[in-house]
Amino acid sequence: ARRAFARGDAKAAGNLFQRAVALLPSDEPARLPLLPELGEVLLELGQFAEARTVVEEALATAKSVGNKRVEASALLARMLVRLHSGESGNWSDGAVELTTTVIPLLEEQSARAELGKAWRLVAMVQQIAGRLGEASETISKVIHHARLGGDERLVARSALGMTLSAVYGPTPAVQAIAQCEALIASGLADRQVQNLIIGKVALLHAMVGDFDTARRNATSARVVLRDLSQGVRAAASSLDVAEVELLAGDPAAAERELRADCEMLQQ
Repeated sequence: ARRAFARGDAKAAGNLFQRAVALLPSDEPARLPLLPELGEVLLELGQFAEARTVVEEALATAKSVGNKRVEASALLARMLVRLHSGESGNWSDGAVELTTTVIPLLEEQSARAELGKAWRLVAMVQQIAGRLGEASETISKVIHHARLGGDERLVARSALGMTLSAVYGPTPAVQAIAQCEALIASGLADRQVQNLIIGKVALLHAMVGDFDTARRNATSARVVLRDLSQGVRAAASSLDVAEVELLAGDPAAAERELRADCEMLQQ
């Protein structure tokens, strides 16, 4: 299941995690650490209610048995669910909770992979707030802990974070294209991340007026993402396609691209 998720195949990972959780008795110690991971996979698939249920079970069970590491993992997964499902809240407060409560707890446990995930959430909050310079520094911490924890999927996801900073930060578009294409050429094993980056490169091409290349990249990335998963990542790829159309001066086309995926996410 973890290998499938690492290569970006959320559908296969979801099936495998769900089978493993279903086969193990509820009091089996090996079952508990799987729950936050299953929650994250369900989130990727756009199954927000199911993800929330699994994460809350993980959190309650971890607290009852005193498993601090899984408790911290469940808190991280719950914040991801809140972030991606559009729940209201003060994300700056969430970042403070991470840095003052969850991260120190993980440091006590020497939980390197989980520390990488925690710092990734901090970086995401910083990007939402437009603090892209801080986010780039935080992403360096993500990569450091993810490598120590052997989480190659998170290392790949960090490349996506770097891409977002390049696209929406002060880097000139031509330079950002070169940076992002270098990441793609580096041979990322996670096909989902690779195509999310291609979608962002499409925006950069649109920014410099190369709309044919932009449309080609955005469309091809969306096809692959839909093949890998019908979840939130695939749906969100329409944002890139729509933004390309807006930059090309065609708001009607942008609306068409967004409408179907918007309706899927509202279900």
